[in-house]
Amino acid sequence: MDQIVALCQKHWVPLFLASNPWEFQSSKKPKVSLQCAEPFPKGNRLETWLSTQYGSLSNVSALHLTQAFREQEDLSTLFLPEGEVHWNEKGHLLIASVLKSFLLHRLPDLRASGVAAPSINNPMLAHQTADRETLSQPIQKMR
Repeated sequence: MDQIVALCQKHWVPLFLASNPWEFQSSKKPKVSLQCAEPFPKGNRLETWLSTQYGSLSNVSALHLTQAFREQEDLSTLFLPEGEVHWNEKGHLLIASVLKSFLLHRLPDLRASGVAAPSINNPMLAHQTADRETLSQPIQKMR
């Protein structure tokens, strides 16, 4: 990680660091706890480490994604079914919204272009995203 940060700083390339929040880091009653002892939610140690280690450096931003998950009413709607730690489509849309808002704030040129941050509560979201068939075409061609 130190080498990546150094290379980005050397060439003045903005670097955005984030760690994936898991359910046991976001929920008071996680379905998957990875055998961690209570109380929940647990802290996201990687998120804290990234902020502490690199967050104060110029051109480096450490994003806090865990808080966005904790602010949701029903975390079970953000993860794949029971026994899974990965996000589902709604979880990915939440992260897309957080990242887009963050980037619009950090990169004024995007804001000036009129790009709008997605909303996971927006009923029109289906019209704002590509359908699954279109997204899977390049992957099928590579196989």
